[in-house]
Amino acid sequence: HMEASSWTYKEYKTSAQVFVHVDFGFVNITLRKNGKLEICNQFEYQTPNDLLYYVLLIFSEFDLDPEKIPVILSGEITKTSDAFYRLYKYI
Repeated sequence: HMEASSWTYKEYKTSAQVFVHVDFGFVNITLRKNGKLEICNQFEYQTPNDLLYYVLLIFSEFDLDPEKIPVILSGEITKTSDAFYRLYKYI
């Protein structure tokens, strides 16, 4: 599930959280699993599909279930944007 939020860490009742910070042309994706940093990486993107690809890549690489792991969004993304719609549809 997803939520739009500021870039602050909250305690969740899940073992992992994915933080997605969207900037113009770049996305930072951070994965915390069992309270530890697993990955923090920046990707360059041009389209909403590129952004979706990189988020899904993290889910795939770390064997995460999009139905159970919260995605916390921040930065240059709104609930009315195409990028948000695509993320919401697939995560």
